[in-house]
Amino acid sequence: MLFRAFDGRLMMVLHRPFTFALGKLYEMKDAGDRVEVVREATELDLEAYPTHPCIQPHTPTERKVDC
Repeated sequence: MLFRAFDGRLMMVLHRPFTFALGKLYEMKDAGDRVEVVREATELDLEAYPTHPCIQPHTPTERKVDC
């Protein structure tokens, strides 16, 4: 879902309804005919680390990749 934060920033939330069910928040940029991800807003989604397949405990063992 795309929305505007109270300070006017364009934001996107992606919901993860499965393992480690949390919403991920991203700051977005309106580029005219598309939107672009500026950065993951980790300070707002209350997770200590950005989403990345090598960071535990966010990756279930069966999906872990060698980094």
